[in-house]
Amino acid sequence: CLDECPDDPDKTEAGVCGCGVADDDSDGDGTPDCLDECPDDPDKLEPGVCGCGVADDDSDGDGTPDCLDECPDDPDKTEAGVCGCGVADDDSDGDGTPDCLDECPDDPDKTEAGACGCGVADDDSDGDGVPDCLDECPDTPPETPVGGNGCPSNDCNGNLVDDATDIAIGFSEDCNGNGIPDECDIDDGYSQDCNGNGVPDECDIAAGTSADLNETGVPDECESLLGDLNCDGVVGFGDINPFVMALTSPAAYAANYPGCPFENRDINGDDAFDFADINPFIALLTGS
Repeated sequence: CLDECPDDPDKTEAGVCGCGVADDDSDGDGTPDCLDECPDDPDKLEPGVCGCGVADDDSDGDGTPDCLDECPDDPDKTEAGVCGCGVADDDSDGDGTPDCLDECPDDPDKTEAGACGCGVADDDSDGDGVPDCLDECPDTPPETPVGGNGCPSNDCNGNLVDDATDIAIGFSEDCNGNGIPDECDIDDGYSQDCNGNGVPDECDIAAGTSADLNETGVPDECESLLGDLNCDGVVGFGDINPFVMALTSPAAYAANYPGCPFENRDINGDDAFDFADINPFIALLTGS
């Protein structure tokens, strides 16, 4: 008559849970297990979204609990995506590559800067391996060897045309057949051009344009020979008319005997060519 639970040997009162059910509080949270959906979790009475034993915290306040949020500290993302937490998966230029992987986020045509940089195409109009943005000669003919600036690497005269092409089209002569334009042979000192006519001396001699009677390899007109006014390498009566021409019409003489040394005329050695050289010249001719 005094036992509210006559069939429950563990209880004499129904308590909170009723007869036959212990009023135990396994997690000590103040709520008996019979009313606690998470009897082993002192922080929860209900499983909530995350379940017992896992807090329903939302660290970044984005409305998705941390247990379901791949980026619990990023309020803008719940999944890592391509770029990862803390980095937006934005694609500013709409090229299909997110900015985090795009070296050129504002250039829809490039995802890497390449040789020319973002915003500039890496086109190579002449196909020489040097992009137009770095190519100082963007119209180089096919198969032409080029340097880092895209211009012919064999361009000794600096006209932006390959030397072989210069020779082939007749822009440059190659009288000695060495594959190098004559003007470059002269400039580099490989060949001499003592008379300044733009032709290597050896070619002047071979073509008969210049005489080399003493076979020195130097055109006779370039070798100083006192009294040799026609620069034929010999002092004789053939020098009389050139002597008179040089004395009376220096311009005509220079035009007819280009490159003939001044020293050949200065017979008396006074560093001047004038009437004072007449008698010494006659003496040379007569041997007196």
